[in-house]
Amino acid sequence: MSTGHHKALRLSTDGFTLIEVIGALVIFSMGVLAVMGLGAALTLQMEMAALRSELALVGQERMDSLELVDYATLSVGTTTSSTSIRGQIYVWSVTVSDSSAIIRHVAVTGVPSSGSGPYFKGSAFVDRDW
Repeated sequence: MSTGHHKALRLSTDGFTLIEVIGALVIFSMGVLAVMGLGAALTLQMEMAALRSELALVGQERMDSLELVDYATLSVGTTTSSTSIRGQIYVWSVTVSDSSAIIRHVAVTGVPSSGSGPYFKGSAFVDRDW
């Protein structure tokens, strides 16, 4: 009789029940969904970081080119232009104003035409040769 009882206990511990398998699948599925959601969020963050980097590069190039302009040829006022960066249109505004008799302030801004998203804002000073 002890062999029959021992055999019954051994059979019940050899495999998994259907409830255990379903529970394991549910837990595994939740983990996969969490990883997929994280992947989508990381992709969006990487795209925004690339847009910010390219925006900073374009803005800094504009700033650098304006700093090389001679004081006498730099006219006071505002000019605008637009460019596409990663499929998004940016409106660039360059404002030149007199800070003093020998210094002009140059402000460059790049904002998305849609109104939402990263933007660039920078300024520099150009002085007259003595």
